[in-house]
Amino acid sequence: MWFFILIGAVFLVLGWGAYAGWNRRWLSRPLIYAGHLGPAMVPMGVGLVLMGLSTPVADLFAAGGPTTASGIAWSVGFFGGLALVVAGHLMGTSGMPARWRPRWVRALEGLAPRPRGPAPVPGDLAPSWSTVATGTDLTPGPTGYAPPLEPIPQRSVQAVVNAAWGGARSRQKDPAQLQLLQRLNLLDGRLHPTPAGSLMAARLYWESAATLVIEATPPGRRSVVVTIVDHEIAVLEFRQDWGRPAEPGAGLGGFDVVPFRSEEHLGELLRPWVTAV
Repeated sequence: MWFFILIGAVFLVLGWGAYAGWNRRWLSRPLIYAGHLGPAMVPMGVGLVLMGLSTPVADLFAAGGPTTASGIAWSVGFFGGLALVVAGHLMGTSGMPARWRPRWVRALEGLAPRPRGPAPVPGDLAPSWSTVATGTDLTPGPTGYAPPLEPIPQRSVQAVVNAAWGGARSRQKDPAQLQLLQRLNLLDGRLHPTPAGSLMAARLYWESAATLVIEATPPGRRSVVVTIVDHEIAVLEFRQDWGRPAEPGAGLGGFDVVPFRSEEHLGELLRPWVTAV
């Protein structure tokens, strides 16, 4: 009885932390929990508490021995709580209905801040230095396009993606690099992703995102991971010499957001950069 109540209270605290946004580690989605494990701890916690309280509440109706009322009270508390635990487990493994998700999770997934509200326009979330924000004309060709940012370390690129679950500092410990990501408006003061930073991680969290990789044939030293969002924009993640830590200057990358026209246009646009080294 008290075991259920104690574990349920722990789950409620962790679930509340997930809603508040300070407990984000569950977004790394370990093992079978590919859904919304953090917020799902709230119904699981409520269910465990109800299961723990089922016997004490039933005893209130059974002062002289078991009665119909005590049986109903125990059944409602125990089996109702069990149903909430099962529902929470399913939300943790398969996903939580969008209208129940925390606001910060909805922002990370490109959904409207409030249920039934207008969803953000992906292009409006792009950082001010990106191609789609500056309105730069995209002309395929040997010198028609270049990434807008100077190359940054691979760890910094990964820090932006890992920031979604609070792991920015675990990937990039250099304070100067973290400050650079803040100046680029990809991380906020708590090292959580800004709306632009969330867009950079769209390949992991946006349901409307489709991902492809543009690389040389045979694979060379450069490649671009392209995330097409809503068939409106393409988020570009540049990779150069990744997996070559022994080489000087290895492990560089960067970002850009460009208007999406077609996959063929992206290939023509990015192939000169991919094959330049």
